[in-house]
Amino acid sequence: MKELLDRKGVSKPIWVTEAVLESEGEVVSSFEGALNAGVEKIFFTQFEIGGYGPPKIGQYLSEYKNITANCPQ
Repeated sequence: MKELLDRKGVSKPIWVTEAVLESEGEVVSSFEGALNAGVEKIFFTQFEIGGYGPPKIGQYLSEYKNITANCPQ
């Protein structure tokens, strides 16, 4: 996406505002793929595959633990 915007001369940040994943295995790969494609912010809409609504405090898939370690410094 970033390449397309660059070719068109558009200089705007890219945000993924509703990331919904189908499997636990997609969490890290999708996150890393989006960052590598130029995405600056990602907002996940669920922290439990198949679950909707806010998670219980402190409960989320283990794949989300330390996911921000993949962010560029």
